[in-house]
Formats: sequence, structure tokens, C-alpha cells
Amino acid sequence: MLASFRLRALPALALLVLLAVSPAAYAFIDRDGDGVNDLWAARHGGKLPPHEDADGDGVSNLAESIAGTDPRDPASRLHLRSLEHPAPGRARLRWPSVPAKLYRIQASTDLATWITLAPTALGDGSELSLELDLTRTYQGGDFAVSRWENLGSSTWMWQLKNDLVAKNIPPTRILSRPTLATSPTSPNLDRYGQHTRGWIVPPADGQYRFFIAGDDSCEFWLSTSANHSAATRVAFVEGWTAVGEWTKYPSQSSALITLQGGRPYAFELFHIEGEGGDHVAVAWTGPGLDPDKEPIAARYHATDPRSLSERIAAAGGRVFYRVTVEDIDSDGDGLSDHDELFLGTDPHDPTTQPRVPDLEAALARLNSRDRLTLGSSSPRAYETGALPATATIFRSGNLGPVTVRYTVSGTATPGVDYVALPGQITVPAGASRIDFSLTPLPDALVEPPETVVITLLPDPAF
Repeated sequence: MLASFRLRALPALALLVLLAVSPAAYAFIDRDGDGVNDLWAARHGGKLPPHEDADGDGVSNLAESIAGTDPRDPASRLHLRSLEHPAPGRARLRWPSVPAKLYRIQASTDLATWITLAPTALGDGSELSLELDLTRTYQGGDFAVSRWENLGSSTWMWQLKNDLVAKNIPPTRILSRPTLATSPTSPNLDRYGQHTRGWIVPPADGQYRFFIAGDDSCEFWLSTSANHSAATRVAFVEGWTAVGEWTKYPSQSSALITLQGGRPYAFELFHIEGEGGDHVAVAWTGPGLDPDKEPIAARYHATDPRSLSERIAAAGGRVFYRVTVEDIDSDGDGLSDHDELFLGTDPHDPTTQPRVPDLEAALARLNSRDRLTLGSSSPRAYETGALPATATIFRSGNLGPVTVRYTVSGTATPGVDYVALPGQITVPAGASRIDFSLTPLPDALVEPPETVVITLLPDPAF
């Protein structure tokens, strides 16, 4: 969902700054099904129509709900505050953040294919920044698996490579996978072949070892450059293995291969399935990776080996940037970490209060009416030293902000004996109490004790 955009021109570079929000990937509270987070709405004064723009900042209420920004403050919105070029081949972006929201910076030269330029950044309420090296290859993007189905019983690995892949025969389907692996089909599928190609970008300089497992035959090819024609077979299975069985054949693991971090290396994965069980997976070890082995994930995969600056040059100097925002639910309780900070619950514990799930407690508060009581821990004020009295309004029940009106009476005179009170006060969203002071006005008179009586006025809201 596009929130807003700005067009800028910089020397030798045209860029369009796009701001985007992503639909929440967690089960947030939305009792009326309008797509707006009810906790966010409560925090900002109640129901807000999703497609309206309460503060006129060009961002819909729905987009502000996802971003966690204030829909009644035009300065509170997801936007890039600056984009600079501190040195040749480098770019720096800055944007405001909201606590416990995740942000990604992405780039595109055509508004169709986007690449993520860095790991997610966790918001803390401050300004975030990211400096980019435009001369490197940026990875990211699922693996595209081409699959040819209903193959003949005599179709094997050499035919997959030479008759299907090499001749660019259109596949039956193309699958998208977050790792360089395909799980067993369900229901079971027989007689098919698969091919995946792209570029692996290692996280650091060093030596890497690759592993392959599959049912049936499978081969992993790797190049010493970004050129697929230079790839050689480094690991393979000629028979079959069980899922996660990495040591059945010596050929399943490669020799140690020296690679440079941030550099793209062309690879290809071939897989043939005959009958029965089916799967394939490629894993690796190396600097910064699991010393046992770990599947090759999409964050190490590049769909284009060119550096970002090369892509920009090929697009006539045009580049598009966008910042996306999403939520995280660390304890898996159906409430985002951002919402739990508002509620005062522990985002790493699904039952902050024993035996009461955080989600259940949040729903109970949203569905409750406010109950207000007035008390005082310091009911006396003294002219000497201008020591104030303190009153407290306690709120139990709902979560939204609530404005409380009250009358002031008694023997003391407002504006003469004490600073006059405004007659109303707002309990902030999510707050269970609010304090306010009665400040005496010193004078030279000797007076008997005087009283100030505060009375809460009834209201249909509580």
C-alpha cells in the first residue's frame, strides 16, 4: 500500500522516493473487520474510517494504523526526511521510526522488481538512518524453481539439462521458495524435473562448503564468478537420500571453496524425481553461518548480479527507493510488540499477568466501559513554600483517551487563594491514572484553613 511520494532530482541521479506500508503479518485486533487495528484506534480517540485522512497529510487512516503513526498529527507520518550522497557511490537515507516497528529500505529501477538493501531495522522512536554502498550487489528475493511435470519414465538428469533447460522449454509451473530447497510434495508427485538458477552472495570473505540432499538425483553447480557458463558441479546425489540426510554419499559435500563476501557467484540446481518420495535441499557452512550447516536462504540470493550503481546506469540514471514498515510479534500471542508497549504488557511473555493471556486481557479492556474514581495522596496545600496538593483520577476499563469534566467549589477562592483549575482533564490513551495539582497562591494574610472540593461530573462515556 503506497502511503505518499516525493520526486527529487540529484546530480547525475534521478530518484523517486516511495513510502510504503505492508499489511500486518500477525493477528491484530480488528473487531469490525475494517482492517484498522482497534488498539491503534483506541489510542487515537476511537473509530477512524480506514480510507479517510484525519489530519490531511496525504496518508490514509489505514496506512497510519499499519505504520503506528498519529492520524491527528500531520507531522507524524512515515516519510524519508533526507536522502544524501556523502561520497561517490554511496547514499544515505533517514526516516523517523515508531517503537517496535520493523523497517526495510528497498530499491528498484522499474517499480516492478524490488531488492532489499539491508536487514530490517527495529524502530525505537528516534530517527533511523542507513548508508548504502551502491557499488555492491544486493541480495534478496525468493528462489524461482522451474518445474516440468508428467515426464516420461526414461527422462533423467542429462535430459533435464540438455532437452528442457538448455532448450528453454517452458516449465509446467514456477514455484517460489524462501530457501534453496523443495519439500516433499503432498499429495505425492512423481515424474518431474526441477531447475533453479541465480547468484549466491556470501556474507563474508572465507572458505565455504556446500551440501546437497535429495530424492531422486540432484546436482548443485557453482561458478567462481557471476558467469553461469563457468559453473562446475560441486555436489551431487546419483541415487536418493532421506530428508536432511547429508552424508549418505561422499559426493554430497563439496571441497572447501574460497569466496569473497558481497560478491555474486552464479549457481544452478538440478533435480529429477522418478517415483516415491521426493525432495531436494542445498545447505552450506562458512563465516557467519551455522558451523554444522544451514539451508541457503533467500537473504543470500541475488536475482541480478549487477551492483546497484550498474542497475541505475542501465536504467538511464533512474532509481526508486521505498521504506516499508511491518510488525513483529515476539511471543506469538496475537499482539504486536508495538501494541504490547502501549498496553504495558511484556512483548516476550504471552501471559504477563499469570493465567491471563495478554490478548484476552486486551480484548477485555477494549470491550469495557471506563470507570473513574478520584483520590488524593497529598490532599493538603500550603502557601508557605507554595507546596501544592495533588489529586489523582484513576481509570479502569477501556484504553482510549477520556476527557473528564469536574466542578470546583469550597471556601477557597480560585485565582486568589490558588491557581484556578480548568474544569477538565484528559486521561491519556492506555493510562490508568492521571495526576493534577492544586497550587496555592501565597499572600501576607493570616487565614484559617480553607477548602477546595473537586466533584467529577457524570458523562455517558464512563
